[in-house]
Amino acid sequence: MSLLLLLASMVIGDDWRFELSKPSSDYYVVFFTAKWCGPCQRFKANGLESLKAAFPVSVVDIDEEPQWKKQVDRYPTFWLCRKTTRVPIARWTGAVTVEQVRKAIPQEPLEAPQAASAPAWHILPQSVVALSGPSSRWSGVVIASDRILTCAHHGETSGITADIDGRSVPCSIIKTDSRLDLCLLRISEPLPAAFGAALGKGAPAYLAGYLRGRDPQLLTVSERDGAARINGVKVLPLQCGTRPESLSGMSGGPVFDATGGVVGILRCADKTTADAATVDSIQEFLR
Repeated sequence: MSLLLLLASMVIGDDWRFELSKPSSDYYVVFFTAKWCGPCQRFKANGLESLKAAFPVSVVDIDEEPQWKKQVDRYPTFWLCRKTTRVPIARWTGAVTVEQVRKAIPQEPLEAPQAASAPAWHILPQSVVALSGPSSRWSGVVIASDRILTCAHHGETSGITADIDGRSVPCSIIKTDSRLDLCLLRISEPLPAAFGAALGKGAPAYLAGYLRGRDPQLLTVSERDGAARINGVKVLPLQCGTRPESLSGMSGGPVFDATGGVVGILRCADKTTADAATVDSIQEFLR
């Protein structure tokens, strides 16, 4: 599919419904610690037991397993992972609460044939970041060690930061295109390669972003009978379990195909429609 329009409706009785998915219990937390780390020992004394009571916890002493030093350089660090892999889908440093972990557990699609073939890391991948400016919050996706792709209509021209590992990392604008509604940001410090997402070629399967700029969400894209067209662009529904008032904050978030490739960037969303730039537009913009 070369054109994409994602539709989310809040109107009761409307066939195009916006529903959140059900959380899954198939997750565990990796706790990276070190014997010489004071905050690590404090967490072991004050927070580890409550975390273990709610989730399986794998404790990794970085001195005993030094191979992880390439991926973890601050302690304590916590990863939320699926039980089938040790690839983070959410990360925290310093400390973490049971509630933070629960909120970060991605939503399992109610009806998503594509999800069975999607890699585990694809559910809320760490390449998706929350962006902030002096007056707004929105979403973006890391596409290189020092590049974030997002929408342009947020209107912020300075003071932009990306929330990465619980830190606000400054960003500057490299280029914008109001016609395509796309913006490319430079991150002030390079990120590990694991943060990046590549452009994809498949059909849209997931929309990821930060609802209201703060709540990480993964929404499943799926076709249903009676798909409509608006301005010649095919309309697709989003499936999910609660019904938030709008998709505010998810603008600039990526649309992924089933393999984790970026095939769109959310440009606008309200109670009735959500429009995304296509991968063709993204390629044109990045040339």
